[in-house]
Amino acid sequence: MESLFGQFIVCVVLASGAFSQNVPPPSFSPVRGGGGGIAPNFNCPEENGEFEVPGDCTRYYRCDRRVATLFVCRDQLIYNSQLRYCDWPHNVPNANCQGLVSPLNAETSQVCRNNPGNPNEAFISAHPQLCNAFYTCSTSYNYAPCSFCGEGMYFSPEARGCVDYRSSGVDIEVLCRNQNKQFVQHADKVLRQMDSCWPYASAPNPYLSLLESIRSGVRPTQGPSRQG
Repeated sequence: MESLFGQFIVCVVLASGAFSQNVPPPSFSPVRGGGGGIAPNFNCPEENGEFEVPGDCTRYYRCDRRVATLFVCRDQLIYNSQLRYCDWPHNVPNANCQGLVSPLNAETSQVCRNNPGNPNEAFISAHPQLCNAFYTCSTSYNYAPCSFCGEGMYFSPEARGCVDYRSSGVDIEVLCRNQNKQFVQHADKVLRQMDSCWPYASAPNPYLSLLESIRSGVRPTQGPSRQG
C-alpha cells in the first residue's frame, strides 16, 4: 500500500511541479499506445513496422519479424498512419475514425475552452471545481486526469501556472470560496486525482477500479483500463 501510494504521490508532484515555475508549456511529443495482445489474423505487409487498423483509428498493429501485436492509443488520441504514432485528432488528415469516442467533444471543449497560445502546443486550463488543480489541453482535447499544484500553491489563470499563496499573502480559503471552488489538501490529492479529476460525465472513469482497490487495501493487478 505504501509503495503504491508513493508512486502516485510522485506522479502528482512531478505533474504539478512542471507548471509551478510559470514556464511556457511544452509541445506534445509523439505518443505510443498500450499493448493489446498478439494479433494472429493480421498479415504484416512488412517484416517490421507499425500499421493502421482498417476502420478503427484508435488502434494500430506493430509488426516485429512479421509477428503482429495490437496496440491501443491513449484516450482521445488516434493513430497517425503517416507518422506512425498516436497523435491528436486535429493532426491526422482524413482519419478513418469509426472507433473514436465522440460524446466527449462538447465536455472537453468546456474544460479546455481557454486556449492562450499556439493550438498545436499544450496549454493548461483551470479545474472548474478545484482551485489548486488544472488540466493539460491541446486545442479542444484534454489529457485526463487533472494535475495538482504543489503543496502551498494554487492555480492562477492570470499567471497561467501555480502560485505560492503563502509568500504572496493570499488567504487561500477566501480565494477559493470567492471562486466557488474547493481547495484540496496535499494529503488528499492522490485519491482526488482518481476521483474528482475525471472531467467527463458521459464516459466511465477508468481510474475508479484502481481507486476502489486502494480504498479496500487490495493491491491492483493492473493500472487503469481504457473504456469504450
